[in-house]
Amino acid sequence: MMKYKGYLGEITYDDEAKIFHGEVIGLKDVITFQGRSINELKKAFHESINDYLEWCRERGEKPEKILPIWDLANYTLQKYYNKNLSQVNSIYKLSVAVMVLGFALIVSILVATVYFKIDMKLDSIGIIAGIITEFIGATFLFIYKSTIKQALQHSNSLEEIFSFQKQNIINVYTLSEIKT
Repeated sequence: MMKYKGYLGEITYDDEAKIFHGEVIGLKDVITFQGRSINELKKAFHESINDYLEWCRERGEKPEKILPIWDLANYTLQKYYNKNLSQVNSIYKLSVAVMVLGFALIVSILVATVYFKIDMKLDSIGIIAGIITEFIGATFLFIYKSTIKQALQHSNSLEEIFSFQKQNIINVYTLSEIKT
């Protein structure tokens, strides 16, 4: 995270392109910057902010201010939630693939035993391997289920916190209206 003139920049690194990318967060306007080194990135960040402020001045517009801390926290949590959701989807796809592989292994060994008269030892080993693969897939599905449950609990607690904070803001605003 970088800070300049009250604006915050979030940074990621693209390993393929060997370059840092950044974006100013907490604004509706989109401000991006990039650089191959930290110094180059910092310079580009400062230039982007200065260009944005100059652009607003030329147009006679007031530059957008960074969102309140609650909105920034919500933005960060949303990114975290999206990343977790992506990982959960990957776990699910992996578990289904492993279970299909295990089922295919069991079926292929049974078919090979019936049609090609494979030795019983190989048949047993193949079926045991298929069962183990099914167990691994089931374990992935269990992890998927528990991760989804935790994500929902986390999301519900965030909603409760948000509604509590929102109610407090409304109460403070209402009290200030009453006093005036």
